[in-house]
Amino acid sequence: MTLHLQKNNYQSILDAFIYSIRATISDSSCDIDLPLQTNEWNLRQHIYHLIDTPSAGLHTILKEALSNPKSKVEIIPDLDNLNEHRTRLSVPQIISDLEDYSASFQQVLNLYDDDKLDSVIIETNFPKRGITEDRSARTLLDRLFVRHWSEHLYDMTRKH
Repeated sequence: MTLHLQKNNYQSILDAFIYSIRATISDSSCDIDLPLQTNEWNLRQHIYHLIDTPSAGLHTILKEALSNPKSKVEIIPDLDNLNEHRTRLSVPQIISDLEDYSASFQQVLNLYDDDKLDSVIIETNFPKRGITEDRSARTLLDRLFVRHWSEHLYDMTRKH
């Protein structure tokens, strides 16, 4: 299902997502490294999963696709994308990473118009599912960004 949002809607949605994440992790009672529930990820894992899925972020794939009509992306689910550096970051540093992501995302969106959102096609591979299909930039934004981030944000902000 494609939501068929306008280009500016995606940035507004990202702004709202980041606002919610910032509010959640800035709460003085928040422990970003405490699993949200037994056998679940903590907030830090959710955040870096989102900004680096796919690897280096969705915006990097969208940017590449504008100049490379044979662009491909591989989606590997359930990676938290943490490394030693990220496990040591403070909340203000994580917020800075989110703001940097938002700025980069906006720069890439500015390269698109609504026609390009539908005409730029990216081969999308889900190796764990054995699926490869062509998806428009809009479809990737609707599914890999709006829906995917919404699902994680729900988990991150629900009261436990």
